Amino acid sequence: MTSTKAVEKRSEECYKQRLNFMKTSSFSAPWCTSVKSITTLISIVLGYALFDFFAHHFDFSSRALLMGAGIPLGLLGLALGCMVTGYSLDSDGIVIRRLLWSRRIRRAEILSLTSPAAVTRKGTLGLFGIWGFCGTSGLAYSGALGLHFVAASAYANRIVITRHRGWPVVISPENREGFAQAFVDAAV
Repeated sequence: MTSTKAVEKRSEECYKQRLNFMKTSSFSAPWCTSVKSITTLISIVLGYALFDFFAHHFDFSSRALLMGAGIPLGLLGLALGCMVTGYSLDSDGIVIRRLLWSRRIRRAEILSLTSPAAVTRKGTLGLFGIWGFCGTSGLAYSGALGLHFVAASAYANRIVITRHRGWPVVISPENREGFAQAFVDAAV
């Protein structure tokens, strides 16, 4: 009798997991024009400067070429690994996806999900992080939000604010209205 209850309980847990998987919604994090421009410009300038430095200070060899081209490519690869690629929603909360890792914000930690028009990049001071190079990510301060964390790929009209342990988290799904509706739907 006990084993039957255990099997039923396990079956019910599997069913709930499948329902959660089916309720998962994904939203991309598109790059805005300024992020594309800044990333391209920094990559070209950094690449040229380092390549020029190694070409003039060392004999032109495979080692100098490797360091002159390898360092900028490595830095670009690291920055690309840290960029926000999208967001997922399920009944457990929100997942911020990056190329190298993901971060989950549990639904129980979320106090509100809003998209105020007053929150813009103007007047925001980036304290730590990457600002415009492969996205916008890091710790910031603004008069409207105070201290907050940004995990966005674009600021223009695509801001959704999630309160997390007292600190707002700013994200930028492609379709913010669809994201807000999917957040409500995933709770059911």
